[in-house]
Amino acid sequence: MKNLCTIYSNKRVDNRLVELILEFFNTLDIKQEKVKDGLVLRFSKKNGLFRKNTDFQVSTRYREQDAMLDKDTSALAQNLIGIKGFISQIQSAPQTSIKSINTLIDSFVSETAFLCSDNDSKELYEFVKKISKEYECVIFCQSDSLAGKGDYPHFLDEDLNLLLDIYGNSDTYPDNISKADTNQDEIIVYPDQNKRKNKNIEFISDLGLRTIEHLPCVESEQEVKIRSSEEIASRVVILAITNLVAFSNITGEQANEIISKYSLNKYVTPNEAEFLKTPTDDLKNEMSWRCEAIWTLCWALGIIDDLGSADTFADLNKINKDKYPITPGIDPNIFITKSHKIRSPKDILDNNDLYYRLNWACVDSRLNGTELTKVHPGVVYERQYALNWLIYYSEQEWDDITCDT
Repeated sequence: MKNLCTIYSNKRVDNRLVELILEFFNTLDIKQEKVKDGLVLRFSKKNGLFRKNTDFQVSTRYREQDAMLDKDTSALAQNLIGIKGFISQIQSAPQTSIKSINTLIDSFVSETAFLCSDNDSKELYEFVKKISKEYECVIFCQSDSLAGKGDYPHFLDEDLNLLLDIYGNSDTYPDNISKADTNQDEIIVYPDQNKRKNKNIEFISDLGLRTIEHLPCVESEQEVKIRSSEEIASRVVILAITNLVAFSNITGEQANEIISKYSLNKYVTPNEAEFLKTPTDDLKNEMSWRCEAIWTLCWALGIIDDLGSADTFADLNKINKDKYPITPGIDPNIFITKSHKIRSPKDILDNNDLYYRLNWACVDSRLNGTELTKVHPGVVYERQYALNWLIYYSEQEWDDITCDT
């Protein structure tokens, strides 16, 4: 059988494969074989009395979602490292293209190969299109069969646009950029920015909220800088300690004892130091909202899977106690110095753009006196606050973060 294409995703897709085989091939005769780190599915399509059946094989393998790629010994991780090396050797490819695709590769946790006894299949094409769209996959092709664009190795995005080929060509990076109309200096807008903006505008409109087209894009994956693992982990540790004071579980004095015992003073901001010194009821109420920041930063560290909807308060009790930033009797520096696998720039920017636009909708609703039912303004603001800090928004530090709309 021929390998027609392989898709890569930052999510595991194995639970969806059988459903899609049933949807596109209408067959119950699916042979499943569990293999190390993955699953192999085999099935056939009947082509009538006088034609041979078409045989298919869908093979998926995955790696640990929390493991850093360069420290992962799985077969998939080694393959991904090899792909990065291959891409880096494409001399005619602009560095922006290489950097963007390599960043995506760092986030991949699953690989699914599609094999077929024929050179093509309409059903398999639709299958690949759908799963790639659902899971925002990168598609690797070595020919023009199925979704391929040419008889040579190349990568496609989930919309089947050319990301990069072995000749350095790309429909996405970096020349396919637009220049925003502005009375100031010319602003370059990359494709990922417009794509993110349009997707979030559609999502917000579906919630019944007002939005505007001319609200600018957030930064591009090409240019954004994300806080380091240690920065995020130390920030969430201090937030977790101040959270205990905000909810009167410990006193400010007890919090300072913990901070001194474990030499965490360098991570405490001036506003937090003032709060711990004089934790008034008003300040406790203000600091209690930082639950949303703890939730958001734990998501960024890969501790929780999903931020959830913007109308639901963060429930810190849902965070696994073994993964929570602070645990009685355990040095928080262990959590801080651990090599957390940070979410990809794409994931962080997708949410940063979403909460930026949701905050605009909240402000617009307040100014116009309309009721909000699908989002909570407090949740939106606090999550945008944390997301802005994650991407060094305006180079601001924690106490000075603004949530501009």
